[in-house]
Amino acid sequence: MRFLLIIAALILFSCKNKNSETSEFKLTLEAIYLANDTVFLKVKDNKDLEIKKIKILIKGKQAYQKINFNLPKNINFSNVDLEISSNPSQKTIQIKNIEVQNNNNIIIGTPGDQFIYYFFPVKGIGINFETGFHKLNHDNGNPYFTGNDLFKKLIKEELN
Repeated sequence: MRFLLIIAALILFSCKNKNSETSEFKLTLEAIYLANDTVFLKVKDNKDLEIKKIKILIKGKQAYQKINFNLPKNINFSNVDLEISSNPSQKTIQIKNIEVQNNNNIIIGTPGDQFIYYFFPVKGIGINFETGFHKLNHDNGNPYFTGNDLFKKLIKEELN
């Protein structure tokens, strides 16, 4: 009996350790890009310093595309900046969803315009909830969102 308790404790401890040590985050942007573009995800630490930058090229088309940003395994981060366009001819974007997963478990899913609960438009984005088409302005650099306090809280909980 004692032997079984020791085995059970070892299994529980090793499973808990494995889950807390391994994290594979993915952020997915589902949006319509009418023109070719390049988007960036800047991953930031708790001092708001960039620790990783992921670049993805997009082919313009009139259909929703899923753009997947796979973060490095076990990266310790607290926030992200999502530069949604670097092409000045991209005048609008329609966002269907922004999703964040860890180990294939959805921790943030934002169907429709619910992304605004987790992401704050910092620069160059005119939000239009009526049409769903958000205006982009590249005059002062690439338009981008950053994770807000709720986003940071959920990421911190997921990493702890």
